Amino acid sequence: MNGITWTYGRKIKVEMAYPPPNLLYSERTKTERKPNNQFDSSSANFSSEESSDSSLFKCEACCNRFNFTEYRPHSLPCGHTLCSQCINDKYRIKLFCPFCKTFCGARKAASDYPNNYFILKLLDCETKLISGPKKKLDPGLENLKQLELSQTVNHIYSCNDYLLDLKGCKKEQESKLKALQEDIS
Repeated sequence: MNGITWTYGRKIKVEMAYPPPNLLYSERTKTERKPNNQFDSSSANFSSEESSDSSLFKCEACCNRFNFTEYRPHSLPCGHTLCSQCINDKYRIKLFCPFCKTFCGARKAASDYPNNYFILKLLDCETKLISGPKKKLDPGLENLKQLELSQTVNHIYSCNDYLLDLKGCKKEQESKLKALQEDIS
């Protein structure tokens, strides 16, 4: 089996294909990707209106844009991200994630949950790109910078596509498990 093998102690050996064969991203062609997920470096114009449409920068519960103060992103133990406003106001009393219903523990404030540093770093980079100094670079360096930016953004989109595929596979497996549990009952 191609993949990862773990050995626990002396008795248990787990083999798993990674990534699962039906989710191999490399089997896709670029034409199968959604056109709105492609980043064209020639049209790299970072304005706050364009970037505010990205769901990566919005709280899934209230749809407000994350920032460094009032709507600071915090990670729940299940991996979902909520803004500090939602945690403090809406979900303070609840012990379960509002999306996947995973038990998250009895925490009282947003500061009890870890910051989502990935989103904070992206916000910081976006802020620097928008408000950074507009120096004229050597055309070769400018092209290299645009190429690197294009590749980075395309990689983020690829990772997001793969994550969506994994979530879809997880939902499919959960529904199959539920059906099997109902058949057993």
